[in-house]
Amino acid sequence: MNSGKIYKLFHTADIRTANLIDVAISHWPYGYAERIDSLEGKSSDALVIEIPELNCTSNLETIINAHLHINCGFSYFDNDTATVQEWIKHGTDFATIKVDAPRKELAFELWWQLSEHMAELEAKGHQESATIFNVVGQYLSLDELAFYSNIAKSLCSNLIVNTCLVEDQSHPLHFTLHIASVMKQELETVSGPAFLSAGG
Repeated sequence: MNSGKIYKLFHTADIRTANLIDVAISHWPYGYAERIDSLEGKSSDALVIEIPELNCTSNLETIINAHLHINCGFSYFDNDTATVQEWIKHGTDFATIKVDAPRKELAFELWWQLSEHMAELEAKGHQESATIFNVVGQYLSLDELAFYSNIAKSLCSNLIVNTCLVEDQSHPLHFTLHIASVMKQELETVSGPAFLSAGG
């Protein structure tokens, strides 16, 4: 568990990636993040996050956003930068979904938006390979967390649950999902064709 008061220092050697980091931090409402040009003289208490250079802007934006959500606010889980790195290894394409609705409608909106995204992946010949499910905003109980997580688990093959709970009640509860996907053929190559694991 952590209180989320861990300073994140983002670093990259690529100018385009640096600009994307600056934009992401400028829209990040929870603070404790900045981009640095040099690793020299950095605080030993800060968390340094290296962002690689990628050709796809949307992939980079999702990866940066995923790092911002880890170690943010109160967390029930011991997630860190290694969690994000492991998630990245599972995919070749990355997308962000934000589910924001009145609390009584959150469960349906989560199921609906995630179902729609999975259908879009299917239409493109892609398949979800790992998802970070961030519960963000106001406090919620463990029973509520389990309820919402089970909805996401019913649609995702590999779910990583993360909480980013803050004391400021002006931030309503919402969900941000970071979804890694691969082409179906690539996923089959990693796991092996289905007939090889069949019994008999």
